[in-house]
Formats: sequence, C-alpha cells, structure tokens
Amino acid sequence: MRKLRYREAEQWDSLGHMTLVVAIEDEFDVELSPDDALAIESFEVAAALVGERTGDG
Repeated sequence: MRKLRYREAEQWDSLGHMTLVVAIEDEFDVELSPDDALAIESFEVAAALVGERTGDG
C-alpha cells in the first residue's frame, strides 16, 4: 500500500495542507500549533498528533 505523504500527492498542496489541518482541528476538537501543522507530512504523523492531543496515543 502506498503511503500518503505531503508533496507526493498532486492534490496535497499548501492550500490542501491547511484545509487538512483545519479539518483535523474541527473533527477532533483539538488545536494544533504552527509547529504541529508543519510537522504533518503524512497520514501517520497526523494520526499520531491527534492521538497525543486526544489522549488516545
């Protein structure tokens, strides 16, 4: 299975990245710091950050 990574998926540009960050914050009721937002370079990193913020990780 191919991993989804920033800049490897044509649709994942800078606007798509910020849309993803906002969607994560809204869906999981978390606030990501600018450093967290910049660190999201893959689905796995996003899932780990959400887990840390929600106590599930």
